Amino acid sequence: MSVSINRKLAAILAIDVVGFSGLMETDEVTTLRRLNTLHRNLVRPSILKHDGRIVKLLGDGLLAEFSSVVKSVECAIEIQTMLSERQKENKKEQPIRLRMGINFGDVIVDADDIFGDGVNIAARIETLAEPGGLCISGKVHDEILCRLDAPFEDMGEQQVKNIDRPVRVWRWGTNASSSQSGHPENVAVQSASRRPSIAVLPFENMDGNPDNDYFSDGIAEDITTELSRFGSLSVVSRHSAFRYRDRTLDIRQVGSELGAQFLLTGSVRHVGNRLRITVQLNNVEDRTSVWAERFDRDREDLFAIQDEITEKVASTAAGQVRVIDTERAKRKNPNNLKAYDYFLRGLDLHKGAEAGPDAAREAVSMFDKAIERDRGFARAHAWRACAFANTWVDGRTDALLEEALASVQTALQLDPGESEAHRILGAICLTKREFERAEKHYMRAGALNPNDSDIMAQTANFFSFTGRPAEALSSIRRAMDLNPHHPDWYWSELGLALFAAGDDPAAIDAFLNCATPGELDLIMMATTFALVGRQDEATEYANRLLAKRPQLTIRKILEREPFRRPEDRERVKLGLKTASIEP
Repeated sequence: MSVSINRKLAAILAIDVVGFSGLMETDEVTTLRRLNTLHRNLVRPSILKHDGRIVKLLGDGLLAEFSSVVKSVECAIEIQTMLSERQKENKKEQPIRLRMGINFGDVIVDADDIFGDGVNIAARIETLAEPGGLCISGKVHDEILCRLDAPFEDMGEQQVKNIDRPVRVWRWGTNASSSQSGHPENVAVQSASRRPSIAVLPFENMDGNPDNDYFSDGIAEDITTELSRFGSLSVVSRHSAFRYRDRTLDIRQVGSELGAQFLLTGSVRHVGNRLRITVQLNNVEDRTSVWAERFDRDREDLFAIQDEITEKVASTAAGQVRVIDTERAKRKNPNNLKAYDYFLRGLDLHKGAEAGPDAAREAVSMFDKAIERDRGFARAHAWRACAFANTWVDGRTDALLEEALASVQTALQLDPGESEAHRILGAICLTKREFERAEKHYMRAGALNPNDSDIMAQTANFFSFTGRPAEALSSIRRAMDLNPHHPDWYWSELGLALFAAGDDPAAIDAFLNCATPGELDLIMMATTFALVGRQDEATEYANRLLAKRPQLTIRKILEREPFRRPEDRERVKLGLKTASIEP
């Protein structure tokens, strides 16, 4: 029996609040009040005025549909213009700025909701807009051409997340009519009132042997980690910055896309037992080189070079950083360069895109070799524990848990200031339901490395499981701000936080962004679809879960996943039972 699918053409408007987590962190009550007022007095009336319909609210954003493409663009420009004018009149409060994206295409209609590529493209190109700006797809631009007198700038074809084909994007905003194409000026404007922001791009491996990429990548990642420890700097995550490997770079475009005021680039060449490392710190706004240097040293001097680079970059980009801060930020380096080489190989395996149980076991082996050569290498012990967790393909036994615990405790004995070790220990304590101890280590990890987006995202996991949804949402949105090109598992954490907040429809939207759902994702998708009455989808995800784990039951799930609140456990139990998982 065929299933009838309702489709229609529509203009889709996606709106998101810029820096929502930072506003919430400053003052949750006032921020929510101001957003409600903005929605009630400006956004909703403008959408209705232009014959649009609000499809759904998405936490700090919304989705709306219009039958007229021209009216959708008129509406977006009206909202941005009026919001800007109103906030010029009120200089006492921190401004609220919106990003918007519009696409025109075929959508699937399900009751009052809409789905499909037409919707997804609108949401993806919204992230390309500058604060206070609007991005539209090529289809929208074709429809409004000669119909609207508004300046739009061609950004060319853009590759956006989860969309196979490139999307032609046009931008409206404060710089759309500028003669400089594709490079908004908002980076310098934002940075003037905030901490200087830096991205460390992947260092080029000059040896011509791709097998040595792990070494140049490891140096760039270490510099990123060390810069992240400075509270006076905002550092773009490794995951976002490393997307620019092997690409012809335009400094201003990359800086704009990453929200970075400075870009650090570099290269590494091995010459016998010597290293040549070149680095350059670039100012995004005017494309000038702020500082550049070449280091020709023995390989054994690598760690001193890294510390020198970190210190110079920090002091150049943020003059207020004192020498004492730099000294505190320096990590405990290994005493053996071969140990560091094995460590970088293990890290490359652990963080690789294709990492699975086999790669995890090989990563553990590399960390073991690093530890054999330098038993005082704290970071190797910490990452061994983290990689070891990925070998738990058949479940978490007490013996496996204790081995991971021993590794991370050794790391902290060697270096109490190792942020990753605190984060990993927090995760182990959460698994053991030692909630107070877990919180202590998550908070310590965040204090030691306030710019690490992964620590922020995994702290959200802790807050979700312990029934603190407001803090979970603040943490994961902060992580997404720090890492604009974040991995899919950030969506999992957002979905879990929204589930904890009782917003099951929004949780579903978040989980659906995961291209390859993990086991917990499948559990939560079966649960949330069942709780909103979408039985077919709930059963589908339950079946996918059981295909992976045929013996899984509700009891085993609740024994494993550390939901602290009884009401959360009951909701999971009810959802999974409705989705036909055995008790």
